[in-house]
Amino acid sequence: MDLTQAKDIASIAAPFVKAIIDEFITPNIKRLVKRKGVSIQITEHSFKNQFEQYLIDSYDKYSNPSILVLGNQKRHLKDIYVPLEVVNNADNGKIENHLIDSFESNFIPHHKKVIIIDTAGMGKSTLSKRLFLAAVEQQVGVPLLIELRRLKKDATIMDEIFRQLSMINEKADEAFVLELISKGGFVFMLDGFDEIEHEDRRDVVANIRDFIDKARKNYFLLTSRPEDALTAFGDFVKFKIRALRKEEAYLLLKNYDFGGEISTLLIKKLKEKENDNIDEFLKNPLLVSLLFAAFEHKHTIPLKKHLFYRQVYDAFFERHDLTKGESYTRNKYSKLEIDDFHRILRFLGYRSMSLNKIEFSKDELVAIIKEAKDFCVDLKFSPSDFLKDILTKVPLFVQDGLYIKWAHKSIQEYFAASFIFTDSKSKQGKILSAIARSKGYRYINTLDIYYSIDPSSFRKYVINTFLQDYLAGLEKLRKAWPDIEPVTAAVLLTSKYVFARINANKVFSEVNAWREGGGDDDIYGSLSIFHENEEKYDSLKVLSGHTSDNAIINLMASKKLGFINRYKSNKKQGDFGPEPTSDYKFLNLEREKFYVLCAESCDDYFKEIDINMLVNSFSTSGYFVDEAKANAMIKAISKEIEEEQSEDFLMNGIS
Repeated sequence: MDLTQAKDIASIAAPFVKAIIDEFITPNIKRLVKRKGVSIQITEHSFKNQFEQYLIDSYDKYSNPSILVLGNQKRHLKDIYVPLEVVNNADNGKIENHLIDSFESNFIPHHKKVIIIDTAGMGKSTLSKRLFLAAVEQQVGVPLLIELRRLKKDATIMDEIFRQLSMINEKADEAFVLELISKGGFVFMLDGFDEIEHEDRRDVVANIRDFIDKARKNYFLLTSRPEDALTAFGDFVKFKIRALRKEEAYLLLKNYDFGGEISTLLIKKLKEKENDNIDEFLKNPLLVSLLFAAFEHKHTIPLKKHLFYRQVYDAFFERHDLTKGESYTRNKYSKLEIDDFHRILRFLGYRSMSLNKIEFSKDELVAIIKEAKDFCVDLKFSPSDFLKDILTKVPLFVQDGLYIKWAHKSIQEYFAASFIFTDSKSKQGKILSAIARSKGYRYINTLDIYYSIDPSSFRKYVINTFLQDYLAGLEKLRKAWPDIEPVTAAVLLTSKYVFARINANKVFSEVNAWREGGGDDDIYGSLSIFHENEEKYDSLKVLSGHTSDNAIINLMASKKLGFINRYKSNKKQGDFGPEPTSDYKFLNLEREKFYVLCAESCDDYFKEIDINMLVNSFSTSGYFVDEAKANAMIKAISKEIEEEQSEDFLMNGIS
């Protein structure tokens, strides 16, 4: 459906919204008003208006989202969207899958709580928007889409709901909204858990968890990149997005192309044998869209990930205004040339990555642009003009109400990686090593892009850091367990689980302290190995040690710290189950066996794990490093560093 031929969005949504209000809102309002003795006419009218306005405005907003590669052009989501499929391995071994082109009754309504976890660019936010539209059209409930980056320590999920429901001249009655939610009939779509600001995460997770427990009569969808703190949502059924098939990627390319000529030529080139190595990128919806933008600009196929982003940037910067003829190029308010403009964006990317933010108020973003100007002392421009450029002339940012955000988080990560490579100078090694040692998944995509730009420095500062930490952890582990087998050590050092080896009567003495949290990203605890002497080694670093450098990036998903998940057993008192005990016999745990602290919903705090099965799996997969291999890799990397730092290396060929 072309928007030029479509009806007004409000008129399309109106009958759907009326049916939702009549079924899910009006009856509950009347019951509540009657119970409270409030004027039915005034309250019902007020609430119906608020919910109607929210649903119609949101339907319009999510029907016409900002599409990065289309710049300021508006296209209907359904004109572009290729149905994505989510997949889950069920407990019975059967694969459960759902093609998301409608609001299926056997998906979210069946499971009640669903979480979609996947990597950058796989379409998690797009799925949320598509499901919102489907929920309205099928009148399955009252959908509320909440972008979790808006939540802060002092801005709760209910604050965001009230903000969305409040009209300009009328604030939502908070107590009444809470009571409506408690009655059920809502579909909460909580998008972008990984975008919650780092320093606020502990409080925000607790607030979300409390809200879900209290609003349990409703449906919940949560989306995120992989994150350690997601163990707080162990009662959610986990799905991931299936990679695009080639024919789906080709259809997506065609959907982006108005005339069809560009996509036809691009698909023809993609089918040529010499471009086989691009197939991996066709599995990711974002990279498919970037490929279209890059090819549209230069009619060449970039073969590395960072080249995608650079060609997309070039296309945005140099895009012609077709309404004024092909010879007309839009002048920039800032008057900056393409490479100088890129310098400022690199700083913005790195600075916002370090703040773990992709969204800002206008004043916040202008302040960071001023920092960038101070960093690039030779560039003369007005920060306010640069802001206008990145919203209109080179639209890598989008305005969303009072906020301004990066058009996509991976664009921010590209510029951050470019800054580390180009602008960090003598601090490059320290930055990369610090990123390699960081907890969780925060920098995975940044490192992936950086590897594409500079594999040499990646080996020196990322691979080398992992290897050094691996050997340090191995040394500590051997002190506790001298006869440990190398592969067993690899399992313990690289597993996402918290292992408890039952060798003493008091092995859980510190679990209580973990429950209170502590550490940067650590809400529920940190990786610990218990052994006979009851020594405790915190945060043993994880190494994914496949011989391929690129495999190490991909396997950094294994670099998780284990978390104790809290489960409420007494809703009225609000406590979190029985206190851990130092008496392992009370918990029916056997000596010399391995247990993990549950990351999923289970009957007890601990679940027995078959260490031999894990060891066998590691042995056949090759995803571990033994001591000899680790030392050999460190030696090779050290030799590279020595050669680069030698005078002969620097002066070779210079006379």
